Amino acid sequence: MVHTGSFLAADGTWEHELLPSSRDDDWLARHRFTREEALRLAASSANDVVINGRTLAQWEQHFASRSEG
Repeated sequence: MVHTGSFLAADGTWEHELLPSSRDDDWLARHRFTREEALRLAASSANDVVINGRTLAQWEQHFASRSEG
């Protein structure tokens, strides 16, 4: 998962994106995982990602309040 030039590592931390030619075996091992691991990481980190100043939860609340009116 990539967000504003950072990659989500298998341990759930965000790391600066390296140029492909600079990615050593250690870096690759931290950023390669199974589909199931990727889905778990994406779900657990979704609220860490801010888009236009809002997290996923804030966007959900925003759209819910608009549909109530």
